[in-house]
Order: sequence, then structure tokens, then C-alpha cells
Amino acid sequence: MTTTPDSSLEVITKTSAGRIADTPTFVLTTQSPDRVGDIVMLDGLDLKAFKENPVALVHHRSGDFPVGVWKNLRVVGDALLGDLHLASKGVSKIADLARGLVEQGILRAVSIGFRASKAEAMKPRGMRFLKSELLEASLVSVPMNPRAVIIAKSLGMSDAEMKEFFTDPSADAVVEEEAAEQQSLRLKAAKARAVQALINATRSQRQGEYYE
Repeated sequence: MTTTPDSSLEVITKTSAGRIADTPTFVLTTQSPDRVGDIVMLDGLDLKAFKENPVALVHHRSGDFPVGVWKNLRVVGDALLGDLHLASKGVSKIADLARGLVEQGILRAVSIGFRASKAEAMKPRGMRFLKSELLEASLVSVPMNPRAVIIAKSLGMSDAEMKEFFTDPSADAVVEEEAAEQQSLRLKAAKARAVQALINATRSQRQGEYYE
């Protein structure tokens, strides 16, 4: 059963494998199921608005200074690819740290933020997003590791700045939001199936009475 999400819903995120070895190319997203079983259909993903301002963020921090831009967006097979062009050295500590972590292969995954307008529930779990709009694409990292800390300290970042950089403040909220949204869509789909079942049962009963 296909459902249309409420337009007031917040941004949904989906994380992909990320960088293609030793190139500036990253996998922004694919049509493979993510950790909760969701799939974003690329033929229904609207890139128009994103292409007008394709900034690269870190951990979906829209209020922070961008660390670069995405260029040459294209669909290859079942993947949306983009080339990452990082900001020049010296622009900001955040941009310099992002550059160092990308070059060291530490910051290599990408998570997109999108708003869905049409989706359907899948079995046994997950949602298939048929129509959606790409809003942003962020570099994301695993929790701090020694190599990342060394690079950050070499740039003069304080412990507080490192903690802020490596911690996604929206992670828990995003997970809760995804779960709530998926539950809402599943309930709508279940309700629609129940209504259709009742209609079918009524029709069947009427046909039985007619033929008797």
C-alpha cells in the first residue's frame, strides 16, 4: 500500500558506504536497504534544489561552515555518485580537519538528508521512498580514533572542538524521528489494508447473497 507522508515531517537521513578508493568520488546513496531496511528510489529522488547549492557538510550540521561542495552528480547503476571538492586549506579549522580526515581515509562515509513525499511499506520491514527531495549530503565519521585525534590536535583544535566535531548532535533525534515516521507510515498502511479488507469482505458477502 502506497502512502503519502505528511509534508511537515522533518528531514530523513540515510548513510552509504562512501568514498571510492583514492578518488574524489563518493557514493552519496544507493537503492540498497539501510540499517532499518529503507530504500530511496533514485528515479524518484529530486536533485534540482540540491544542485543549486550542493554544499558538503559534516554530520548534518547545517549551521556550521560547509567543508566543500559536491560536483558532477550522476546516477551509475543503483548508486548516486558525487565528486567532493573540499575547501582550500586555511579556510577554517573544521574544513582543514575534514580535509585531513578525508585524505587519511578516516572520514569516508556519506549520509544524505531528504524529505519524502511518497512511500510504501515493505515486508518484512522498512520503507521504499518512491518520491523524495535531496536536501543535503554530509560527510560522517565513526567515533573518534587515535589517528583522527592526532590530526585534530595538529590543527590546534581543543578537546571541546574535537568533541563537537566528532559527535553528531542529531543522531539520536534522527533515529527516533525515523522510527516514529516509519511507525506512522506503517500504521497508515495497515489502516488502509484493513479498510480494503472490509470492503472486499462486504463485496463478497453481497455477491453471495445475490447468487443465492
